[in-house]
Amino acid sequence: MTSGNILLPAGSIRRDRRLCQLISDLWVGIIFCVGPPSGVECTECSVCSTCSVCSVCSIYMALEKDFFRQVMGQFTTGVTVATTCDDGHAAGLTVSAFTSVSLDPPLVLICVDLRSNVLAHFRESGIFAVNILTNRQEALSRCFATMSEERYTHFCNADYHVAATGAPILDGVLAFVDARIIAEYPGGDHTIFLGQVEAMGTDGEVVFASEAGKRNSTLTAYLPKDSNELDLVEAKRSSMPLAYYRGQYRHLSKDYQRPSLAAYYDEDFE
Repeated sequence: MTSGNILLPAGSIRRDRRLCQLISDLWVGIIFCVGPPSGVECTECSVCSTCSVCSVCSIYMALEKDFFRQVMGQFTTGVTVATTCDDGHAAGLTVSAFTSVSLDPPLVLICVDLRSNVLAHFRESGIFAVNILTNRQEALSRCFATMSEERYTHFCNADYHVAATGAPILDGVLAFVDARIIAEYPGGDHTIFLGQVEAMGTDGEVVFASEAGKRNSTLTAYLPKDSNELDLVEAKRSSMPLAYYRGQYRHLSKDYQRPSLAAYYDEDFE
């Protein structure tokens, strides 16, 4: 007998020792003991052998990790390198778990694996920059995704400048967001860093959140947003993003282009 496609939402059933044992017999799952609610007597659970109380258990399917990756791989993403600078040491890693969070104030987030060697650098520096790669920067993505001396000692031999915070802005990227970390949250086997945008740039143009941030900048390949120097802007606009789909790098085609339907919805689609 097997549970097959049956899902048991947390809180939808009465959970006690007999139920825990029944599910353990029928269902290969993981049972996390979270303790009873207030006023409920604790009783030891024979299934949850690693804890002393189990009047209330939260029951989760043991999801197959490779299949989870396969499912999530159907969602096409861009490819970024998240960078930081801790006590003069530049560090970075390839990140696909990046998204905008808020327009007002401008917030973005990245997710960093708890096992990453650069996690401590993000925490210590309190800053990060997200570099959105072009389809000519696949080698950089591969380098910042591997454990190598080239990455840890030589920063993948990447040329870079800084914008507002001091986090490295890689030369030649499609766009960048420079942010200061304002919050950190647990995310399973990852840490979620929430950052407030201090500077951002694309298509050869850059804007800063403050004059102080602008004074810190060493950028040379970007112009003020109201600049009339169109040659650099047009050159930047000819670049295309590096994409990632089904576990492989992809290049986008310019043949198919249609306007979005953002004007027909309540929320902005960017």
